[in-house]
Amino acid sequence: MRLFISLFLLLASLSTWAAPAPHLAFSDLVSGPNAGLGDGLGEGAIVTVWGYRLGDNQGTVSIVDQQGQSHPAAHIYYWKKADGQQPCGPADLWTSHQLYEVAFSIPTSVGLGEASIRLVDEAGISSDNTLPFTVREGNIYHVKAGGNNQNSGSFDDPFQVINGMTYGARAPGNRLLQAGDIAYSHGVQEIQEQHPLSGGQSLGAGLWLVGLEGTQEKQIAIASYPNTQALASGPMRGVYPYLSRGIVISKYKVLAGNQVDMGKGAPYQSVSNPQNSTSQLSTNQWGRAVGNAIGERDGMCSNGWSGAIVGGGASNDNFKALGNQITDIGCDQTSHFQHTTYLTIRTPAEGNEPITGWEFGWNHLNDNKAKFGLHFYDQLNYGYDLCRGFKPGSVLKAHNNYIINQKGSGINIHTYSRTYTDSNGVQQRPACWEVDAQVYNNVIINAGLGPVAEENNGTSPYGITLGGGIKGHFDVYNNTLYDVSDESSRTYIRGGKPSHVEPKAISMGTDQGATFSVSNNVIRVSHPMPYLTYGKRGDAPSWIKVSNNLLYNTTSDSWSDKDRTHFTEWLDSSDEMADPQIASLTPASLEQTSPALTGGDDSVSLSHDFLGQPVGSPIHRGAFASFVLAQPNPPKQVRVTKL
Repeated sequence: MRLFISLFLLLASLSTWAAPAPHLAFSDLVSGPNAGLGDGLGEGAIVTVWGYRLGDNQGTVSIVDQQGQSHPAAHIYYWKKADGQQPCGPADLWTSHQLYEVAFSIPTSVGLGEASIRLVDEAGISSDNTLPFTVREGNIYHVKAGGNNQNSGSFDDPFQVINGMTYGARAPGNRLLQAGDIAYSHGVQEIQEQHPLSGGQSLGAGLWLVGLEGTQEKQIAIASYPNTQALASGPMRGVYPYLSRGIVISKYKVLAGNQVDMGKGAPYQSVSNPQNSTSQLSTNQWGRAVGNAIGERDGMCSNGWSGAIVGGGASNDNFKALGNQITDIGCDQTSHFQHTTYLTIRTPAEGNEPITGWEFGWNHLNDNKAKFGLHFYDQLNYGYDLCRGFKPGSVLKAHNNYIINQKGSGINIHTYSRTYTDSNGVQQRPACWEVDAQVYNNVIINAGLGPVAEENNGTSPYGITLGGGIKGHFDVYNNTLYDVSDESSRTYIRGGKPSHVEPKAISMGTDQGATFSVSNNVIRVSHPMPYLTYGKRGDAPSWIKVSNNLLYNTTSDSWSDKDRTHFTEWLDSSDEMADPQIASLTPASLEQTSPALTGGDDSVSLSHDFLGQPVGSPIHRGAFASFVLAQPNPPKQVRVTKL
C-alpha cells in the first residue's frame, strides 16, 4: 500500500526553517564567588544573563572552567522573556530586543580562576557563544525589609538598607562593602526621604554609596535578588556613588524628578544651580549599570544640566551601560541642557590621567523628552581648559540600542572646540577629544523630535549627529533609522519669528580632521531631507567613505531636481534607493522580500545582527539580518488516496 499526498499540501505542512542557535548577549556580573550565598537554593554568586532564542521553557546553564570541565549551575532561579515582570528584573528588553533573561547561581564545584558561561535550551541546542566569568573570592550579603544594619548581613540575619547617606552609620553602602563583595536587595524600597541627611535634598540619593573601593578585577555588586525588584528613589538622585568606584548596579528601579510636571505645552523651566539637576544614575570608574529600569517619580519631571545616566571625568573610565530601559525622561518644560543620558570628561579626571572609552549597548530608550538619547559631549570652556584625554586606542561604543520617540538626536557623539591665542600669539584650535567611535546595530525610530526649549539653543531634528571637535575615526554601520524629526523640531518661534531647521538623518562634521565610514545603514524617512550630510558643501569628501546604504524617502517622487541633488549629495554609487520593506517596528522585523537582507559591504566587523542572528555573506544592510518567518498553518484537509 502506498499513500500519496498532494504536493502542494506536503509543501505547506512540511515547510521548515532551521532557527539559529541561541546567542548570549551580556551578563550583569563578570566575576564573583562560588560560595557564601546561603539562601538554601544556590551556592555562589547569582548571575543574570540576557540572550536570544533561549526559549520559554527552562534549559540548562553550565560554567566551564579553565580545564574545559563543565559544571552545572547550582540553581536556576528563572528562565523567561525579559519583559520587565517578576521574577525577572524591571527592564523590558523583550519588547525592544526579543531578549530572554536567565538567573542562576555559580556552583562550589568550579574552582577559582577564569571560566565561561554556556546555556543550552530545552531542545538541547547550545548557545553559539559563551560569556566570560571569573570565579574569585568575596562576601555575599542580603538586604531585606525588616532587617537590621547591625546584623551580619547573611540570608537569615539580613541588613535593612544599603544606603550609606547618614554619616558614620553602619551600612553596606557606607564603606562596609569591600572589593569583590555582593549585596542582594530583596526588593527593598530605598527612598531618600526615609534616609534624611541635613543640608538639603541636593546632598542625598536613594542609594548614596560612600567610599566603596571596587576594582576592575573585583567589582562590588549591588543587585536585586530574583523575583524582587529593588527601588532607589530620590528627588534629585536615584543612585549616586560618592568617592566610590568599581560598582555594578543591576536590576534596580531607579527614579528621580526635581520638578512637578506642568503638563503638555508648558514653557521650559531653567534650573539655575546645576547641583539641583536630576540625575537618576551616576556612572563610576570601572562600573556597570545592567538591566535597570530608569525613570521619573510619579507626577514629577527631570530638569537641569544632567541626564538619567550621567557621568564626568574619571567616573566614565571603562563604564558600561548594558540592557537598561530608560523611559519618559523629561517633559515639555525640560531645559535644553537636561539630557536623556549625558557623558562628558570635562570634570577633571583623578590625577588628570586619561581614561578608557565607555560602552552603551542593548539599552531600550523610549518616549524621552530630554534632549538627545545617547549624548556623549564635551566642550572647551571659556577659560580654554583642555578637555580631558583618552588613552590611546580608546573607543566609544554605541551598539544594539533601541531608541524610539526621542527628542533631539537619537545618538549624539559630538564635541565643541574653540579658537584661542596662546602665549606666543599663535591661534590654536585643539581637539576636544582624541578618540574613535563605533556606532552599529542600533534601531532608531522617530528621533529628532521637538519642541524647542531655550530659543537660542534651537532644536536638533536629526537621527544621528557626529564629529565636531573630535579627532578620530567614526565607524557607522548596520543601523536602521526610521523617521526623523517632527514639525515642532523643524520650525519654531525665535525672537517672535519662525525659525526653520533642515532635518537630516545622519549629520557629520569636523574641525579636527575626523574621518567617517558610513556603510550598510538603512534609512527610511517620510519628510524631505538629506540622508547624509557632511559639514558645508564642498568640504573634502576624501574624509568620508560611504558605501552600500539602503535609502528610502516616501516623499521622493515630489522632489525637485534641486532637492534631489541636495538630499543625495554625499551618496556613493553603491548606495541603493529602495523601500526596505520594514514589516513592523515593535518588535522590528523585515518582509521576506526586503532588499535589506543582502547587498551590504562585507568589510565591516559584525558577527551578529540586532536580534542576535548570525551574519551571512553578502552581509545585510541595516540592523536585521533576517526576516521573521510566519509559522505555517497546519493543513485543514489531507486527502489520502489508496492505490
